[in-house]
Amino acid sequence: MNDMKIAMIAPQLVGEIASEELGLCSIASLLREKGYNVKVIAVTNGKKDYKEILDFNPNVIGVTVYNQTVELAYEICEDLKKKLPNSYICVGGYAPTYHAEEILKEAKFIDFAIRGEGEFSFLELVNNLGQGKSINNVKGLAYRNEKDDVILNERHDYIEDLDILPFGSRELLLQDGLTLVCSTRGCVRNCFFCCGNDFWKKDGKYNWRARSISNFVDEIEYLNKELNRKQFWIVDATFEDPGFNEERIRAFAEEVIKRGLVISYFVFLRSTFQRKASDDLMELLVKSGLCEVFVGAEAANDYDLKVLGKGITVEDNIKSIKLFEKYDVYPEIGFINFNPYSTFEGLRKNAEFLREYKYSKFFRQISTVKIYKGSRLYQKLQEDGLLKESKFYEEEGYEYVDKRVGTLAKFLEEYFNYLQRESNLIGELFGFERYYGTKIAHMKRHLKVERKGDAFKLLVEYKNRLDEILYDLNTKVSDWYEHLLDLAEYNWEYDRAMKISKEMLNKDYISNVFMKLRMERIKFGKGLAKLDLELMSLIRVS
Repeated sequence: MNDMKIAMIAPQLVGEIASEELGLCSIASLLREKGYNVKVIAVTNGKKDYKEILDFNPNVIGVTVYNQTVELAYEICEDLKKKLPNSYICVGGYAPTYHAEEILKEAKFIDFAIRGEGEFSFLELVNNLGQGKSINNVKGLAYRNEKDDVILNERHDYIEDLDILPFGSRELLLQDGLTLVCSTRGCVRNCFFCCGNDFWKKDGKYNWRARSISNFVDEIEYLNKELNRKQFWIVDATFEDPGFNEERIRAFAEEVIKRGLVISYFVFLRSTFQRKASDDLMELLVKSGLCEVFVGAEAANDYDLKVLGKGITVEDNIKSIKLFEKYDVYPEIGFINFNPYSTFEGLRKNAEFLREYKYSKFFRQISTVKIYKGSRLYQKLQEDGLLKESKFYEEEGYEYVDKRVGTLAKFLEEYFNYLQRESNLIGELFGFERYYGTKIAHMKRHLKVERKGDAFKLLVEYKNRLDEILYDLNTKVSDWYEHLLDLAEYNWEYDRAMKISKEMLNKDYISNVFMKLRMERIKFGKGLAKLDLELMSLIRVS
């Protein structure tokens, strides 16, 4: 065992679904394989408890940082530097990959940053620190020299064979959290708002790599049999990559079935998947446990789809939803209602789609595109002079071409924040959205397989009652938004917009909806408990 002690910290925002941090946990496992003493710890902004870290007294602290968690990560790093001044602090993840220089200039309590894939860069850093060697040649490392200048070393070579990595540590696998697994790294597409393709790029080309199917299913089998995990989120950029890889998709499903694994799983798929997916393939996927899909629809008008660089059509989005509904696979969608180039014509088409396919019920109208360095949209906004001066981790850092659209987007954000201040139930309602389709989809799968007919019937009745409540919410949100859309296009008045909002979508209405949903959930839970107490575990997303 190496004498060096390493603490790996995952900053988590209160209100988000508790989940693992796969990159961090992969680094932790590799360090342990090399003999290091490692702890993996989650720290939230609700309660920053450092006791376990302080008692451990690590030599090196690694922290994963995204744009959304930069401020929390700064707080954690600064607190720990004060309490553990002799510990080195290194950050990694998306934000340091693109903004290492800014981070090291403004956060002097952070010693190092890792850019890009982190396993071997961080291992090399820890090795050199432990042996008193120079860190100047550690690939992927950013650091300050003796003149306080920030030095960016060349990026580390990517790991070509992902099977050489040990399975990630699972300390963050909470009882009610999501079991995340990943079989690939990289993305072969280049949506203009996303930096995923650029993050993994090598020599100017996308750098997609995959674990072998046997290695990937080995991990799922371990989690299923040793840790009793039944429900999995496969978080590959898209599960059909590269392109439409039917052979690999089939191999995965067949291997799960061959091993007799009774699991359910979620995947990301493009809406173009439906163009080539046969009935035979869909039946095989469902048999293996597919019960939920996330589709990056993003918009319901061709203009926005081009702005966002999706390479798909509105028809693709609609056919995709219908395909998955046909096979009783729950279709969740990604949606970006506002972007800097949005038009009222496009916003109206988006509104029609969200109303018709019942995606309005959880306020997708308020969604705005987030701008990330490394994305093609970031570059275009720079060229068009639409980027605002702001810190890299501040959202909404752009102007709208049509100022009226910008006024509406800003009002929606302000009103939603107002509702959150008035009642914490709006946040609870968003939390319900994250769980609603997921829980029911996974429960249906397991109740079918386990032949729990009475419980399955109870679940269907529960879903039908929820759908009635949510249909009313879908209508109410659609009506509210479309009133504001008219006002913004033709004769905007802030006071009028606020009056409409407080009449149509106020905290009392939100509270009433949430109470109805909660009562139905309690009723369902009691009914399930009467049938079989063991079935209560299925209510949790595990």
